[in-house]
Amino acid sequence: GPPIVECVYPPTIFFGRLFRIIWGENPILEISQSSIDVNDYLPICLHPSPLPTLNDYIKHKTLCAKPIIWIIRRSQVQPHPKYRSANEKSLIDELPIDQRYNFTLLGDGRLVFTRIPHSKFKYPYRLLSKHVALAKRSSNVRFAGELRKTDNGETLLIKNNSGTYKPDDKMTPSAVAYFQKLFPHLCVRGIPRD
Repeated sequence: GPPIVECVYPPTIFFGRLFRIIWGENPILEISQSSIDVNDYLPICLHPSPLPTLNDYIKHKTLCAKPIIWIIRRSQVQPHPKYRSANEKSLIDELPIDQRYNFTLLGDGRLVFTRIPHSKFKYPYRLLSKHVALAKRSSNVRFAGELRKTDNGETLLIKNNSGTYKPDDKMTPSAVAYFQKLFPHLCVRGIPRD
């Protein structure tokens, strides 16, 4: 099938440089492919879940509004990605062990992910790492959660802990099967949400 295309949305020149000095670099990473049909594994589109409280609703409507998502992405990462050559090491293989990443899997075969900041003071990156920001408010989200590598980089753990899209626990085995097909050299396991 068609090759896997990998790209990195690097930090912007001004704000990205400032944030990198203060908090470290946090690009958005993307792996695209069309040879594995996401519909065969995860046919249901996920939408943002209803919010339980008025405060959550207001926060979601303001922070996750299209213009805000656009501003967050434009201020922190460049609009055009830098494509990686096919002979470079895969992005998934370069991920540090035990580093947590938020990800969204879209129906067109794009896996978009970024590092989850450790400190509560990394607020701009927290906004950028939100699942809705990674998906750019797409209506074609198939799975969202967290991933990390363990066992000397040989195991990829995925968790369905997206607070925005809330993928059902029953979807996790299908997501695991998809990721296993996408990354056959890794042992992919689903772990329950907290």
